[in-house]
Amino acid sequence: MIFRFISAAICTILFAGSWCLSQYKSQMFWLSLSLKTYLIHVGIWLGLFLIIYFSLSLAQKRSAKAENKLLLFFFIVCFINLIDFGVRSLFGDVGHWPKIVLVSWAAITIMIIPFSAFLTLKLGVSRTVLKKMVQVIILPCLLLLFYALPTKSKFSRLEINYPLQKGEKAPVHLILFDMLSYEFLMPNGKVLPQYTNFHKFSQEACVFTNAYSPSDTTGKALPTLLTGKKFVETSTPNLRFLVKENNSTQWIPLGSVENLFSVSEKEGYNIFLRAFCIPYLNHDFGNSIQSGKTYPFDTLWRVGMHSLVWPILSPGGIQNQKTVSSILYDYLDWIKNYPNNTFFFTHWNIPHDPFLFDENGNMLSRWELVKRLLIRPNRKKTYQYQIMGTDSIFGQVIQTMKENDKYNESLVIIMADHNIKGFEFDMKHIPLVIKEPYQKGPNVITDNVNSTNIMRYLKHYYHTEQSDFSLLQVSSKK
Repeated sequence: MIFRFISAAICTILFAGSWCLSQYKSQMFWLSLSLKTYLIHVGIWLGLFLIIYFSLSLAQKRSAKAENKLLLFFFIVCFINLIDFGVRSLFGDVGHWPKIVLVSWAAITIMIIPFSAFLTLKLGVSRTVLKKMVQVIILPCLLLLFYALPTKSKFSRLEINYPLQKGEKAPVHLILFDMLSYEFLMPNGKVLPQYTNFHKFSQEACVFTNAYSPSDTTGKALPTLLTGKKFVETSTPNLRFLVKENNSTQWIPLGSVENLFSVSEKEGYNIFLRAFCIPYLNHDFGNSIQSGKTYPFDTLWRVGMHSLVWPILSPGGIQNQKTVSSILYDYLDWIKNYPNNTFFFTHWNIPHDPFLFDENGNMLSRWELVKRLLIRPNRKKTYQYQIMGTDSIFGQVIQTMKENDKYNESLVIIMADHNIKGFEFDMKHIPLVIKEPYQKGPNVITDNVNSTNIMRYLKHYYHTEQSDFSLLQVSSKK
């Protein structure tokens, strides 16, 4: 019984090996893993352990030889996800694999179960040999288990709800679209008419044709955007942003620096935050936010399971579609029910890949998401579809503001969080469009401006209820 228990535990850990190894620090930053979700995963692995254990028990009732053969079968098959982790470590996510690797690994995966069954039937393995196998495997399994053990630094804070401040200030909206391209959305400084909602919005807002971000990645651009300060270095240990300021060797928490949320709260605004994966609520930001939720960019299940199985069961786009829908639902609900006295901050996971939309801006079905993994359509073409979908989402937000008579009085800022370098793109500008309260016509601003200065612009707006776009300029010292 003890040997059966140990064997079932080892098989379970081997099968969960990829899941265990996927919990490295840089990966955890994007997973927004909560303790609750982790415990659900552990519960499912416990279920697998019980299935293996009782299967061996039933086999033993027939004969010791049957139990030995079944255990050998489990040993061979349970290595598959662990080997898959090695393949991903060499070639990256399955969407980027060379076709020869994809076809070869698919063939091996399909054949491994009948091959294991063939070996099990043909090989006569004694209990002594199996015990030696267990002795060899037990140490690596303990290391895998240790690697996956829960620690406080593994888990993100996903939701915050605090009492609202009273007040009647007009709403302020800062809408970040991750990896929104200037060149695709508004080449030559004009929003293309095909993006109906963005185009209509630009006709009653200020369009900045020379806006820049200090970085080409979210992790580097966000600390500067949130604080208005340029940092020498940024780091994300233990799911928190740490930064180094000029002439300093000391790492400090980003939340300890004056930021958009602390300033907005000090001015009497309630903070509504919805975002994907970035651990906003793990920082001291959480002390300033009345309603906050963050959503996973990816899931531990997907990155921890077999590369060719999980994309079919739950392709990456499914999780991202859920995130978009959840952010949109909450956003519209708050506009309807708590429009006044609110600083709305939304950081969307679109139009960043994985690409979720078809050419009409509708969300792809599960099968269409899987098919795109196989046929790999032109990236720039599917990115255009992604902007079509983003335009549709944005249109719903604006329409809800209008239906609730809050559009005219609102300050609305839409922008990308960073410029784009890589992913077959090399773009320097970011889109930045600002609608002032009661603005009626378009205004094109050609000055060089930097997203770093959004903080300074909003502080001035809070104090004066007036826009001063000179504060956004790169050379501004105000």
